[in-house]
Amino acid sequence: DIAEARISRLADRSDAGGRVRKRSHTRSIASTASAICNALANGTETPLPRFERHLLCGDDGLFPEDFNTWEGEVVNAELKRAGTLGWYRNPSRASQDSLGIIYAEGEETKIVRPDFVFLGQLADGSVVADIVDPHGIQFGDAMPKLKGLSRYAETFGGKYRRIEAVAKIGDKFRVLDLTEP
Repeated sequence: DIAEARISRLADRSDAGGRVRKRSHTRSIASTASAICNALANGTETPLPRFERHLLCGDDGLFPEDFNTWEGEVVNAELKRAGTLGWYRNPSRASQDSLGIIYAEGEETKIVRPDFVFLGQLADGSVVADIVDPHGIQFGDAMPKLKGLSRYAETFGGKYRRIEAVAKIGDKFRVLDLTEP
């Protein structure tokens, strides 16, 4: 099956060129922190990081979000890409504003909600969408979700520039573009 072959190639080519690329990011999320505060259980407040170009940002053009470390690094890297227009944090809950992709885990059908949709502008002025989903390979649902994303890419890949699964292996990010054959 195509999904199995793509996953196998990821393991076989983790240090090679092509579909799997090394990415290392050093920019700290803390550098984007601002006056928006997050109330903690002990009553103290800490600044939330804020990110530019979110589709639902405030009047100041910034969007507050408390990402895990990987997610913040992925957003910062994507925002540095030439042509990036904006991004959307895909809600993890079932709602009309959330992209859900089915996958099978054993006999059960489930839904993965990829973390991000980025919008970019090409040299000809056209706008493209990219799905970017950072997910730890240490989780038991990693392989079934990756297979589901791969099947989605087989069916709908032509509607996106990229559909990428991102994992951190050691201190390096690995990226698998599921739209590539």
